[in-house]
Amino acid sequence: MDSKTQIIEQYFKLSDLASNDEQALHEIIQLFSKRAVVKGANGFIADNPTRVAEFFKNFLKITKN
Repeated sequence: MDSKTQIIEQYFKLSDLASNDEQALHEIIQLFSKRAVVKGANGFIADNPTRVAEFFKNFLKITKN
């Protein structure tokens, strides 16, 4: 299995836990490159590590409710 596939699998494994597990949320954020850009369906663009963390904290809070 290549590393990209492993990262994707890890992401989905952690996403099942992250809404209730702060460590899993941290691990999801760490999967992303420092240069990653994440675009939300609501128009939010996370273009640095701080904003990527903010995106996932808000995304998982929304999906949890």
